Amino acid sequence: MSETDARMAFERHATSKIRNIDDLFHIAPWGFRGEALASIAAVSQVSLKTRREEDETGLYRGGE
Repeated sequence: MSETDARMAFERHATSKIRNIDDLFHIAPWGFRGEALASIAAVSQVSLKTRREEDETGLYRGGE
Protein backbone atom coordinates (compact mmCIF):
# COMPACT_ATOMS: atom_id res chain seq x y z
CA MET A 1 0.00 0.00 0.00
CA SER A 2 1.12 3.57 -0.53
CA GLU A 3 2.52 5.74 2.25
CA THR A 4 -0.69 7.79 2.25
CA ASP A 5 -2.84 4.66 2.58
CA ALA A 6 -0.63 3.34 5.38
CA ARG A 7 -0.93 6.61 7.30
CA MET A 8 -4.70 6.69 6.85
CA ALA A 9 -5.32 2.99 7.54
CA PHE A 10 -6.07 3.54 11.22
CA GLU A 11 -8.07 6.76 10.78
CA ARG A 12 -11.84 6.63 10.90
CA HIS A 13 -13.38 7.04 7.46
CA ALA A 14 -16.45 6.04 5.49
CA THR A 15 -16.73 3.97 2.36
CA SER A 16 -19.74 2.89 0.39
CA LYS A 17 -20.59 -0.31 -1.42
CA ILE A 18 -23.69 1.31 -2.91
CA ARG A 19 -23.20 1.53 -6.65
CA ASN A 20 -26.69 2.36 -7.90
CA ILE A 21 -30.14 3.35 -6.62
CA ASP A 22 -31.35 -0.26 -6.45
CA ASP A 23 -28.64 -1.04 -3.88
CA LEU A 24 -30.50 1.20 -1.40
CA PHE A 25 -33.39 -1.27 -1.42
CA HIS A 26 -31.17 -4.32 -0.88
CA ILE A 27 -28.91 -3.18 1.95
CA ALA A 28 -27.19 -6.03 3.76
CA PRO A 29 -24.42 -6.00 6.34
CA TRP A 30 -21.12 -5.41 4.56
CA GLY A 31 -18.78 -5.04 7.51
CA PHE A 32 -17.42 -2.01 9.30
CA ARG A 33 -16.91 0.18 6.20
CA GLY A 34 -13.79 1.99 7.36
CA GLU A 35 -14.28 1.57 11.09
CA ALA A 36 -12.59 -1.79 11.69
CA LEU A 37 -8.93 -0.80 12.03
CA ALA A 38 -9.77 2.44 13.84
CA SER A 39 -11.89 0.49 16.35
CA ILE A 40 -9.26 -2.21 16.86
CA ALA A 41 -6.46 0.36 17.27
CA ALA A 42 -8.50 2.24 19.87
CA VAL A 43 -8.46 -0.73 22.25
CA SER A 44 -5.22 -2.54 21.40
CA GLN A 45 -1.61 -2.17 20.32
CA VAL A 46 -1.41 -2.56 16.56
CA SER A 47 1.54 -2.34 14.16
CA LEU A 48 1.48 -2.12 10.38
CA LYS A 49 4.39 -3.12 8.16
CA THR A 50 3.96 -2.76 4.43
CA ARG A 51 6.02 -2.48 1.24
CA ARG A 52 4.85 -2.17 -2.30
CA GLU A 53 6.64 -4.39 -4.80
CA GLU A 54 7.99 -1.39 -6.70
CA ASP A 55 9.47 0.29 -3.59
CA GLU A 56 12.93 -0.41 -2.18
CA THR A 57 11.91 0.28 1.41
CA GLY A 58 8.77 -0.34 3.35
CA LEU A 59 6.79 1.55 5.93
CA TYR A 60 6.19 0.84 9.59
CA ARG A 61 3.48 2.33 11.73
CA GLY A 62 3.50 1.04 15.24
CA GLY A 63 1.67 1.58 18.45
CA GLU A 64 3.29 3.29 21.38
